[in-house]
Amino acid sequence: MIFNKNKENLASEAHALKIEKEWIERQELYGKELEDHYNYIKKLLDKNDVKARQLLVMEYLNKKDIPEYKSDQKHVNFFILLYLYVEELNSMEERTILDCARNYEELSKLLKIFRMLLFRLEFTGDENDSLFAEFVLNNGLSKTCVERMVVFVNVDKYMIYKKLSNIFFENNKLVYMLVMLKACDEIKPNIEENILLMANIYKILGLEKLEKETLARLAK
Repeated sequence: MIFNKNKENLASEAHALKIEKEWIERQELYGKELEDHYNYIKKLLDKNDVKARQLLVMEYLNKKDIPEYKSDQKHVNFFILLYLYVEELNSMEERTILDCARNYEELSKLLKIFRMLLFRLEFTGDENDSLFAEFVLNNGLSKTCVERMVVFVNVDKYMIYKKLSNIFFENNKLVYMLVMLKACDEIKPNIEENILLMANIYKILGLEKLEKETLARLAK
């Protein structure tokens, strides 16, 4: 019995050493590759033309599920920027986050301010509401960009979406408001206030079918 126990321990230790060796080799392999990839993506973002954007999307789709890239601090901004960009393309936004700056340095600064203002919305009163609205409108950030960025920054997403819907209402940005209300509805479905607000926006926008479909949910 003692022999078997020791044998198991040795086997376990050997397995652990093997795993550690493989991890070190993997880190060494990805170390230079990560640095090269960082420089490649930065160059594409600095160029920021049609061809560069196509290559950026390809790189994002190829690398977004690889742990080494997702956990690398130098790649964090890249993945957020490209995630937002791909989401905007999928939503057929006319203006994307890559249209909001000329190069990676400017995009990085934009992203930093964006995150900071969203963070402040969650943990302060309404004193930052106007600053956030000015930032979004002055930089021409899309509704999809704002809605998706909340996923990265905020803890109480429902509260933030509600707050954003109020901010956009005050700035007469009804389509933005509608997107935030839809996000609220996904988190907490069938809240009467949200349904009525969405229906009212559809009415104002002349989308009678969607207005009726939305109101019909209250009768269920």
